[in-house]
Amino acid sequence: MKKTIFTILFSIISIGIMAQYQVHHYYHVPSDQLASFIEKEVKYWSVYHKNGIDKGYLSSWALYQTFGKTTNPDKLGNIVFVKNYSSLDQLNNMFAMYSDPDMMKGIDASIDEMANPDYSVGMYIVRAEESIGGLAETYVVNFGKPDNLNGFVEENRNLWKPLFQGLIESEETGLISWGVRTTIYPLGSNTNHTVFTYDGYSSLSHALKALETSYLDSNVDSATLEQSKMSEYDPNGFSDIIIYQLIKRVLGE
Repeated sequence: MKKTIFTILFSIISIGIMAQYQVHHYYHVPSDQLASFIEKEVKYWSVYHKNGIDKGYLSSWALYQTFGKTTNPDKLGNIVFVKNYSSLDQLNNMFAMYSDPDMMKGIDASIDEMANPDYSVGMYIVRAEESIGGLAETYVVNFGKPDNLNGFVEENRNLWKPLFQGLIESEETGLISWGVRTTIYPLGSNTNHTVFTYDGYSSLSHALKALETSYLDSNVDSATLEQSKMSEYDPNGFSDIIIYQLIKRVLGE
């Protein structure tokens, strides 16, 4: 009975936090500018985007910082902004927010005072393929470019999703969310990634422990492995595995 109630609540939470589309904006901020950059984003731009959420321009906004130095800073930076949109129509209107004077409500500064240098290294529009669990503060993000993207997504949906849902429900690993996102734009041979999966954890220590011990291996039975075609779909594996830690998140009411 307890597990049934948990599963129902789990499903409601998952539906509530799952946005259909996201914009991921990556920045590589010099270390001596990082504190100032983050301060302005938290003090000013989080309020600005909360105003935008209240007026329906977007669904949520979040700011993350990478844990330590990453393997691909020129393309994935050390800062990422994640904006959620409920539809392509809402996303298509995203730039209208920046010409709306109501966005400055509650901000005691001019646009010039709020401005940060442009350290942008890339922007991706992605679609939510799967999302389960709640909001986390530490994420392990696995970037890839599988040879067979559809096969990769379908296997994650049908084979691996139930496994991750079981791990979340067990509450033994600190895993509290999991999902799959595919790139809508940009695409092409020079695109850094066409898909990523994410594992959300309750703490950095749980995320590091999971990477150290490969906890997933010990929770996969032989029958599941026999069904997997991931070596065919994605023979090169993930190109980058990066930990992102939440700095600030703004949600709607």
